[in-house]
Amino acid sequence: MRFFFCGRVDAPDWLLSEVAVVSKISFLRVRALCNAIARFVLSGQRAFDYSKLEPLLSLREIQLTPEDVKAACAVLHFILVNAVRFQTPEETLKKELQQLGLPKEIGDAIGKTFVQQRDAIAAALTAETIQLPQFDRAEWRVDYLVTSNTDAELFTPSVHLRLHTRAPQPEAALDPLPPSAAQTAEEALHNESLAAVRSTQDVAFELLPSQLHDLVAELTQARSHMQAILDVPQSQ
Repeated sequence: MRFFFCGRVDAPDWLLSEVAVVSKISFLRVRALCNAIARFVLSGQRAFDYSKLEPLLSLREIQLTPEDVKAACAVLHFILVNAVRFQTPEETLKKELQQLGLPKEIGDAIGKTFVQQRDAIAAALTAETIQLPQFDRAEWRVDYLVTSNTDAELFTPSVHLRLHTRAPQPEAALDPLPPSAAQTAEEALHNESLAAVRSTQDVAFELLPSQLHDLVAELTQARSHMQAILDVPQSQ
């Protein structure tokens, strides 16, 4: 069965096998676990401190082993992060959690944390996304060698390309602070121009005709693949 929060593909086998562990936990503890996992995602930390969950879960009371706790956290982390990543509607998420075998009250607890933390988690995931330079414009010229005092091959064109790109900027840089009162308009304009220059990146290279044809073919193929992904029907 395909799930919206899994990117409209089948749920991974490990998730299906560990869902039963989450079903053993009360919906109040599941809610607290979800909040702890949301705080972990927002903190940007790489390792989760499971020792902080022992007072929360009362392992002896609900008869969970430390391995069960890690499995439950992995399940809830996967659900919350992927539901945000794939922009899953709240009701759809709750319905799919029941299809996984989770009780309705636990699905509602997960859904409540998902709604409350959705925007914050999305911002955290965006900040961790690899950002490539953005294409601005291209300049080109064709040189045609007709004579030379070296052994270079004559009458062979070569293409010179210069690609102008802009380096990705962190979100904090998108809202610059206003200039101070002591800063003149000329200084502010100079600083803005300097920041714009530093953010640009130029890549220049030379191509033979055959290499240019290969480059155009590969870029055309890459664009076709990207367009095919964008054109996937929502129902799939």
